[in-house]
Amino acid sequence: MKSRNFYIMKAENINNAVEPKDITKSIKLEYVRKNLIQYLDTQPVQFYIKEKPNNIYPDFIEKPIPLISDKVKEFFDKLGIKSIFYKPVMLADIKRMKQTLYWLVVPRKIDCMSDETLFNRDDSVRRLKIDSERVGYYKVFKVNGILEDYIIVDESVVSILSLSNFFGLKFEIL
Repeated sequence: MKSRNFYIMKAENINNAVEPKDITKSIKLEYVRKNLIQYLDTQPVQFYIKEKPNNIYPDFIEKPIPLISDKVKEFFDKLGIKSIFYKPVMLADIKRMKQTLYWLVVPRKIDCMSDETLFNRDDSVRRLKIDSERVGYYKVFKVNGILEDYIIVDESVVSILSLSNFFGLKFEIL
């Protein structure tokens, strides 16, 4: 049976989600988007957060780089997902003297795009279709050959994440 795949994205209904500052000064977005992990190290890095009256710490931060909470990383580790590059990122709230561990995630890019994928004139994806035969056993991945930096998860991961107590992420079926 073919497995369905989903985009993972930030839930829109979160007000006051924590926002790290100045990430692009330390981590080049191009390295993350193009999976140039040979230029990324695994040394921890710290970023201050924007001051807000009540910062909320979701389990997934989509922009400017994809960050997952330590709880989600532990979940991926328990599932035995090995196809992700991780870099520890500490988010520091100076006002409250609090540090929270997140992880930069760069899933492996795989050649799994179906011939049924439709593109816009600017080469952006209009409708992404995955060839599930080419995905193999990958549970979390990116798609090689597209401009977008989508993180894709298979339905077994979505099922478990949806039933668990994770906050601030949503899934859209491909």
